[in-house]
Amino acid sequence: MDIDKIKKNFSKEQSGMSKSIKEKELQNFVTRFTYDTQRIEGSTLTRRETFDLLEKGIAPKSKPMMDVQEAEAHRDLFYVVLKFKKKKKKKLTMNVVLDWHWNLFNKTKPDMAGNLRKYQVRIGGSKFIPSSSTG
Repeated sequence: MDIDKIKKNFSKEQSGMSKSIKEKELQNFVTRFTYDTQRIEGSTLTRRETFDLLEKGIAPKSKPMMDVQEAEAHRDLFYVVLKFKKKKKKKLTMNVVLDWHWNLFNKTKPDMAGNLRKYQVRIGGSKFIPSSSTG
């Protein structure tokens, strides 16, 4: 299936939805995306705990506060990125990306928030090895 066909089908589906349904669908996507992203990064939150936190405001009592704060920051940043995308005249620059990074990690990892990493990292369970330097 090509991208134009996907876009056309998506637009057709969206045109039949009410605003409240679209907002709920987006909220569900953001919650699932946050869970999946945070899980890769080592979060201990379950899918249910992530849903309860982000959609009901119920934080799990037995999980690290850092996991809770990062999930909330991830959700909030997702909406910031969506708003940025709608502003046609704004340019995506390294400073914008580093600002987003700072917003994501300033409460939980202030020593790395807003900075490019200068060390090797690995992805658990993957053969892929990300770049070890910033330049």
